[in-house]
Amino acid sequence: MLSAMGWNVIGVDATDAMLERARAKVPSGTFHSGRLQALPVESNSVDLVVCGLALSHVDDLAPVYAEFARVLRPGGRVVTTDMHPMMTCTGRMAAFPTTDERPDVAAGDPMTIHYVPNVVHNAHEYVAAIVEAVMEVVGCHELLVGESMIASFPSFAAFPDATRQAFLGLPYLLIWDAVKRGS
Repeated sequence: MLSAMGWNVIGVDATDAMLERARAKVPSGTFHSGRLQALPVESNSVDLVVCGLALSHVDDLAPVYAEFARVLRPGGRVVTTDMHPMMTCTGRMAAFPTTDERPDVAAGDPMTIHYVPNVVHNAHEYVAAIVEAVMEVVGCHELLVGESMIASFPSFAAFPDATRQAFLGLPYLLIWDAVKRGS
């Protein structure tokens, strides 16, 4: 979407598979292998950092937001989205397949789920990391569980009414909007 709006897109991911998908979707973008805590991007070189559904996979938010601040120009913006801590605590996750093989599990076992481990980060941890990185929170949004997503909850198949009662209206995603201070 950003590319279509005329932005120069630079993407960073730790996995080749995700980078291949990004290159296929945004052929005009520039993509690098890297980690959130050490972006292969020059300091003070970007206007906007967008990070989606990745922060629940890191143990410590402070180095990540410090790195976002390092690559942002003064006045630049960072927008992050992630699973709301309430959802992570109740078993929801930003799950992605991994290539790790487990010798203790039979191939094709329907009960086997490979995923990137998820870490619960409460709101105060985000705020502390953003402030420590000399940025200012300008927005915090909590998207709520709506009827259209209830069927995706694992409990829905067995307990649709109970799943609706338990989750409908709870915060599902947490979106932070922050600006790097300075001129």
